[in-house]
Amino acid sequence: MKTETEITENKIRYNNDTNKLTRGNKMKYFSIIFTVMVAALIGRVEDETTGWEYDASTQQAFYMFAHIEVDGVGIDSEDVLGAF
Repeated sequence: MKTETEITENKIRYNNDTNKLTRGNKMKYFSIIFTVMVAALIGRVEDETTGWEYDASTQQAFYMFAHIEVDGVGIDSEDVLGAF
């Protein structure tokens, strides 16, 4: 049969282990939320000439065009072409 001191020590040990796990989970969720918030702030870009906003992403793509015509008219270097 366990003494009262052994039971108390086991309860204290159990509570300390549980607190460590809880703090670890809280820290994990905090770091995930913090990373998402920072990525959202850094990834948002606004083009000054058009006012268009876009999010930088690892899944974005870029295209290089040799010649562009819109309705049979060529574009100038100041023109902006948006493809959505």
